[in-house]
Amino acid sequence: MNSFHGVRYYRSADSVCQVVAVFLGRGLSCDEPALVIATPKHRAGVRKFLRVASFSVASLQQRCQLVMADASRTLSAIMVNGTPDPVRFESVVGALVAGLGETKHRHARVYDEMVDLLWKRGQPTAALQLETLWDRLLGVHECSLLCGHGPDQPGKPARALIARHSHVVADNGVPHPVGDLDVSNGADR
Repeated sequence: MNSFHGVRYYRSADSVCQVVAVFLGRGLSCDEPALVIATPKHRAGVRKFLRVASFSVASLQQRCQLVMADASRTLSAIMVNGTPDPVRFESVVGALVAGLGETKHRHARVYDEMVDLLWKRGQPTAALQLETLWDRLLGVHECSLLCGHGPDQPGKPARALIARHSHVVADNGVPHPVGDLDVSNGADR
């Protein structure tokens, strides 16, 4: 898979966790390590769906092929005065990505909910700044990023947020290029 920066808008924890497990599972099947930065509920759901797909989650985690991090704690570690700090982002998130599978030059897959947390807190500028930091990280590390945005966001997804992604991921896990979508009324849910 070529690197991409996709987004999945979801209405329920099960729906996003299943799509994330498919996204990560496709990579894990090809020996691509995975990082999940999510809420406790979503980390548990992703583990559940990976197990359903016959992955040994404990074994993957033991070998650093699958790393799970808490979105709130990770976000707190990278913020300075209400803004994501580029140096902290690289030292915290960049280090997590670089340490995946303890090998270099392998494609990795990442799922993140930190931008969603900022958006829900009413910090759209900080959320968009974090998207920019992710784009820079994708330029340095060979990985694909899937962002999750949940139902507690006020109104429809902002065009500025959708525009920061190359793809919108459908219910079946298939990514659709953002340029092919009509985003004037928000993303398909």
